[in-house]
Amino acid sequence: QGQCPYCADSKYVKNDIDKGSQRYKCKKCHRCFAEYSGTWMAEFQRKDVIIPYLNCMVQEYSLDKIVNTLEINKKTVFDWRHKILASLRTTQNGDFVGIIECDETEFRLNQKGQKVKKIKARHRGKSLSYKRFQIDLVVTADRAGELDVSQTVNGKMTKAYLTATLADRLNERTILCTDGSKTLKGFATDHKLEYLPLRADLKQFVRNKIYHIQHVNSHHNYLQMDTQPFHSCFH
Repeated sequence: QGQCPYCADSKYVKNDIDKGSQRYKCKKCHRCFAEYSGTWMAEFQRKDVIIPYLNCMVQEYSLDKIVNTLEINKKTVFDWRHKILASLRTTQNGDFVGIIECDETEFRLNQKGQKVKKIKARHRGKSLSYKRFQIDLVVTADRAGELDVSQTVNGKMTKAYLTATLADRLNERTILCTDGSKTLKGFATDHKLEYLPLRADLKQFVRNKIYHIQHVNSHHNYLQMDTQPFHSCFH
């Protein structure tokens, strides 16, 4: 049995149908709400294509392929992807077990239309030299399927950030595999975690045939498909 998203009371009655969704009226606070109010689907207009869209995400379709398959606007496809990822980040908060992979990746932040003072314009094709125009996403995954994708604070991964987002979901029996980041090494030391760095500069991608960060790297590639530069959708 559901409850009112405003006062959490469980007594309500049906109150018409709007755009195909059943609406209700709470007997306690007398406010109206829809069947999807308070969920990640609340603002989705095309609820009839949510299931096909999720199937496309599972099959790792690119944005363009989803647009052609479902015949919906590309901006809608882009926005939905990040709303769904955000909802997974807040609902799938189980503990990580066994071998854990963790790595960060950078995205350019699109500030088109915003006034930026004392910064020269960057021409297309040239590298981005200003760190504050980038955002970092940290991807953490274990071999059991647990996944966390989150944006760092102030554009840089720190031990304090890792402690706040991951420490409660780890234990001393987990093994942390990373790319050799000093921040992740310090975090592992502080929390007494077994730490196995991989040196890509020495072409060390796998240790003992089981320790690697290929799962998080594949998630990086998936997030980067057709999504750069990022708009301020994480702010």
